[in-house]
Parts: sequence; structure tokens; C-alpha cells
Amino acid sequence: MESLVIEIWRAGLKVNSMRGRVFTALLAILAVFAAGCSASSNQSAGSRVKAPAIPRVRVSLEEAQAAAPFDFSVPSYFPRAGTNLVGVYQIAGSPSDIELEFSDGTMLALHSSSETPNWKNSPAVQSGRGRVISFLGVSALAIEPGDQQVNGATRHYKGSLEWIKNGIDYAVYGEYSVSELKNVGTSWR
Repeated sequence: MESLVIEIWRAGLKVNSMRGRVFTALLAILAVFAAGCSASSNQSAGSRVKAPAIPRVRVSLEEAQAAAPFDFSVPSYFPRAGTNLVGVYQIAGSPSDIELEFSDGTMLALHSSSETPNWKNSPAVQSGRGRVISFLGVSALAIEPGDQQVNGATRHYKGSLEWIKNGIDYAVYGEYSVSELKNVGTSWR
């Protein structure tokens, strides 16, 4: 199953449009969901379903900054004092897709994007888990952290905030409220 999701993800990296990437991500989610359905009979009630990891390569911050077709830095604010950068990754096959991992579990992701999505049509908003907000002068998708039941298993979601500004898609994921994620995002220059 994990290899199927990885192949779907790699195919999506070859797509340059946001719609194509969203479609590919939805295919990967569907594959994970299907795996959860087939495995649900082997899971006890309340167990957590975990999606397979997307292949990525660890690099230095300087290597990621040099490879990216845009400038970026590390946020100056985190809700927990003493939060440090613990990992910098490029998505395998796409060195301009970058993830930053922090000691408090917060993840930041960014990549070039030429499209502005209609967040109102996103599955998160359609299901009631997410909402569209104004952030830094653009519309953004905001999701509070929490748990949701999927086929008898508990699926945990981190809080998230995603927006596109000046051709860059930014996303912040963490165990924090959208209000705190906005503070992290505001400090990310």
C-alpha cells in the first residue's frame, strides 16, 4: 500500500498545476483511506490510522534555500519557548518542495504555485473541518487540531493553516490553534 501511495505522489510531482497536485493528493488520500477500510477489521475501536510517509530527502537549510526558486527563512515565533529547527527536507524528485520540521512537532511546507485555489471547494471546508479566513491579505484554509472517527478508528489531525502569496504556497501544521498558527505564519519571512 505504501508503495502505491509513493508512486501516486511521485506522479503528482510531475504536474505543475495546483489542480493537478490537488488531484494527485486526493488520489493518495483515497488509497490510504481504502487501506484503512480493509485494515479496519483488524483494528480495535479507537485505534489510530496512520498514513504512510511521503518520500523526502534530508538536506541542510542552506542547501534547501539554494535549491528553492524563491527566498525563505525560518519563523521567529513559536508558541513553545525553545522550539528549534530539527530537520529540513526536500520532497524526493522535487527539490523546490521544502519541509521544515521543528522540535515541538510543527511542520512548515512551501513550494511554488501559480494558481490561487478556491478554498471553499476544498474537502476540509466541505466536510466542516476547515474554514476560509483572511490572512496576510489573502484567503487561507484554516483547520483546528482534533480527532475524527473514520471507519471506527480515530484519525488525529494537527491544526493547519495554508495560504498562497506571491507565487508561494505556504502551510503550517502543528498541535496548536489556528490563532497560534497565524502567529507562526506571520513571523515566517
